[in-house]
Amino acid sequence: MSTPIINNPPRFQTQVRLLLDYIDREGLKAGDRLDSERDLAKILGISRPSLREAIQVLQVQGRSDRVLVHPELFSNYPELGDIHTITDPYDFRSSLVGGADPGAIIRLGTAGGLPGDNVKGMLHELQHGIQFREGFGRGGSKTMAFTDPQAFKVLKEVRARIAQPSSIEDFAKQAWQSDVVTPEIAKNYKEYLAFHKKGIRSKDIDLEAQKSAALEYYNRLLGEAEARAVESRRTWTPEERLQVIPSQSYRMNADTDVIPLEKLIVKRSKGSSKSGEVKAQRETSSRKQLNRLKSLKPRT
Repeated sequence: MSTPIINNPPRFQTQVRLLLDYIDREGLKAGDRLDSERDLAKILGISRPSLREAIQVLQVQGRSDRVLVHPELFSNYPELGDIHTITDPYDFRSSLVGGADPGAIIRLGTAGGLPGDNVKGMLHELQHGIQFREGFGRGGSKTMAFTDPQAFKVLKEVRARIAQPSSIEDFAKQAWQSDVVTPEIAKNYKEYLAFHKKGIRSKDIDLEAQKSAALEYYNRLLGEAEARAVESRRTWTPEERLQVIPSQSYRMNADTDVIPLEKLIVKRSKGSSKSGEVKAQRETSSRKQLNRLKSLKPRT
């Protein structure tokens, strides 16, 4: 999910962000104790009164099954109902902190304030909870994209696209809104080719390529595509859901284009410290999930 840029964030927002980042960094879960007020204020670099304000702003909404009315979901996955929810009024994003671990927390960004946003955010993050429990393809984040070698493959694809200049026909349509290549357009096209050849060597261009690759990697993650599909299908009737198989709802963020199944990325599990067996089982489950999606057909 893209995040709007907010310049000069309000004081409360900065304090809340520092506290939430600390919770994420330390991997704290529901029921864990924070450091003493004095020590925590020192760690965050803010005053104790400011820390108290930040804690008050973070409203603990309680168990997920009391925040979201979804009896069918919680009867099948009762453990998801134990996940506690914290609302963040200064952010648009939501996240699941703690994955499948007991005491996991959903951070629900409520800055948008639009009707249905909270339900969308809850469904999205609870779907990630299901993915952890079932060993399905997981979600991720743009900021952590390049911790996965698969993101570098996406970067290679993005760099190749950037290195390929537009055809003269596309240039005429896009730059001149013309279906005819006139002598003036042909001359301008040569200038464009020279500029393009020089520009692709720019460090700034490659930095933009890396940002674009990180976003594309995030959007193509099987877990994220699935969670976005759950969001988009939430208002459909049972009959409408039967007509469109889930993978036909896997889209690139806000784009209308369906992601081809072969373009989806199955995020590799880190496994556990006990053995590599858990990792292998999760990767096998993810592959089975993807193969099953390829075999599904809509009901007629």
